[in-house]
Amino acid sequence: MRDSIDFRWSGHEWHIDEDNRAWFIDAQLDMLCCLNMQTGECDCIAQLPNVGTDKFMLNTRCIKIDDEIFCMPCYGDKIWIYNIVHDAFQCLDLANEKQDKLFMDSCWRYNDKLFSVSRTLGQVIVVDIHEKTVMYYSMNVTSEDTLLSCCVKVDTKIYCTSYKSNRIYQFDMDSKETVVYVVPDINECIATICFDGDKFWLCGYSKKIYVWDRDKNTVKTIENFPKQFGNYCFSQDMEQLIDCESERYDTQLFCRLEATEKYVWAIPYRTNLVLYIEKETFEVHVLPVRDEEEDRDSLSRSWQFKYFWQYVRDGRYLGIFSLKNDYIYEIDTVELQETPQKFWLSDECLKLLWKNVIFEEGRKGHKMLFERFIKMNKDEKGTAAIRQNTIGDKIFSSLK
Repeated sequence: MRDSIDFRWSGHEWHIDEDNRAWFIDAQLDMLCCLNMQTGECDCIAQLPNVGTDKFMLNTRCIKIDDEIFCMPCYGDKIWIYNIVHDAFQCLDLANEKQDKLFMDSCWRYNDKLFSVSRTLGQVIVVDIHEKTVMYYSMNVTSEDTLLSCCVKVDTKIYCTSYKSNRIYQFDMDSKETVVYVVPDINECIATICFDGDKFWLCGYSKKIYVWDRDKNTVKTIENFPKQFGNYCFSQDMEQLIDCESERYDTQLFCRLEATEKYVWAIPYRTNLVLYIEKETFEVHVLPVRDEEEDRDSLSRSWQFKYFWQYVRDGRYLGIFSLKNDYIYEIDTVELQETPQKFWLSDECLKLLWKNVIFEEGRKGHKMLFERFIKMNKDEKGTAAIRQNTIGDKIFSSLK
């Protein structure tokens, strides 16, 4: 196993198959990747054939079905289907009259269909896995709820929350009908949702987590957050590093709520602490994560977030990407500890990054990647090989 643990991040959840391989899309390069979870080596499989130079977040979620990888659009407007055997893509164009970003980051297989929610269109888009045909079903979203926020599947129902209200939309995957719930005692939008096997857990922009009993339509509000819990102040104009005083912030509290056997885990979006809450007593705990305290320099990074959610493995291990350290922590939700994962990019994958990424000197992960690339390209005399005919090479040559 390599010592380096610098890595790349995916815009949305990985798909881990039966061979313990994780499939994901590099959100910055629109590149389909495959990580061997046992060896830690990651390969870049194929560049998605989207047109244009801006590849950022075009397709961010993928799901493996047999020998095909369905790559779902976020900022893009197409479903790309990669055939592993034939090393080829098939394109499914989607109806999108307003040319909105589709945000189809939630998808599930149900029988021979693939169900995905477009959070902007307010539609469930269903793909026939074999025929590659597409059907569209309206969720009857109100005009106020212009952007759905988060989706979770429970049995044969899909539940979607809204960035604009306290409504939850329940879509039946069999009947294709929608039921709308207005959740009581919540005076804000709902940004995240998860299901613990009995009740739904919800959170928005306030220091509150709501536990909703759908059948009784009642809510338990959890407010006993740690005093040191707060939002990191990424703005360089602010003197304080963490705002612990506010009860409500201008961004959502968590990027993910995830239920495991005993706890519901709350993964920070811009907040400073990973929390886990006991499902029975609602007691809130803090999981310390090493090397994650920020300072003014670290908060000046381009991506002004704390973590990105990446995966859940075996119903026990949670993978989160640290924007500060450019690698993935895996949380063991039974032993209540975290471990930086020694995932690493193959040489061929690194070469592709070298062609497509502008390395930032201030980014720890970028510096490690650059040093590894230089080491990998040493010639026999011990001098670094320089790409020929690049802009940098021409400038360098003209100054010699």
